[in-house]
Amino acid sequence: MSKPSVVTTTGGSKELVDNNVTGFVVETGNEAVLADKIAQLAQSKEMRTNMGNAAKQRLIDSFSIQATTLQQLAFFQHIKNKA
Repeated sequence: MSKPSVVTTTGGSKELVDNNVTGFVVETGNEAVLADKIAQLAQSKEMRTNMGNAAKQRLIDSFSIQATTLQQLAFFQHIKNKA
């Protein structure tokens, strides 16, 4: 599923969302902006589709088994080369 996200700056969610690309990051406690961003997505199928597709691609590129395995291998190779 390709879905955009609207998250707040509390916790780790903000690290997963590329603001204005894969969804929106809203300052915690700013309910007016939060409501506005949700409304923007509700009103624009094109925005939902574009952000959702970007979010899916980001997950594949950064968090798939293949991507995380390559990241871990690169890390271990870096550690090995420093030893």
